[in-house]
Amino acid sequence: MVVCGRGKLGYFTGDSAEPLITNSKYELWRAENALVMSWLINSMNEDISSSYMSFDTAKAIWDDCKVMYSDVENTSQKFETLTQLKDFKQGNLSVTKYYADLKKIWQELDLYDEPDPFCTDCNVKYKKKIQKDRVYEFLTGLANDFDEVKGRIISRDPFSSTEKAFSEVRREETRRRVMLKKGEINNSEKSALLKTWERQQWH
Repeated sequence: MVVCGRGKLGYFTGDSAEPLITNSKYELWRAENALVMSWLINSMNEDISSSYMSFDTAKAIWDDCKVMYSDVENTSQKFETLTQLKDFKQGNLSVTKYYADLKKIWQELDLYDEPDPFCTDCNVKYKKKIQKDRVYEFLTGLANDFDEVKGRIISRDPFSSTEKAFSEVRREETRRRVMLKKGEINNSEKSALLKTWERQQWH
């Protein structure tokens, strides 16, 4: 998450508590708290965000959101994301664009899955299952003309990661593009030779 990556998680958990106004760190805390509040509010629907404009801290907003929306909202959003994943196909997208968009859906689903703090082995097995499922999801959504490379990936042992599967399909896409371009050049050369021959016949 953006907040974790930028070292601002403490504003959610309360670890970055508000210092006394006389403290030298107060202005920095105030600025960062306002920044995190803006991240939260801007991530909400407009009809929800308006009710949080008067809150004083990011933690207060976060705590209220957890109580008000967490369970129902997460269930609803996860269902919508799973539906989006089920229906998502490559269509006219390049392999790179298709894979990038698919990763965004996976990342959103990851937000709803909490690891079991009491069973490390369970978490490892679950992660392996998810990784394998995502290879299937990636391959299933690809255009039908990639069926041959799909078959190679599925039959491979050990089973491919999503990164390796994507890399192999992208190489195939690039190979086809090069071959198509060569074919177009050859056809153009043949056409030019034919026109030259026809002109010679008339003279």
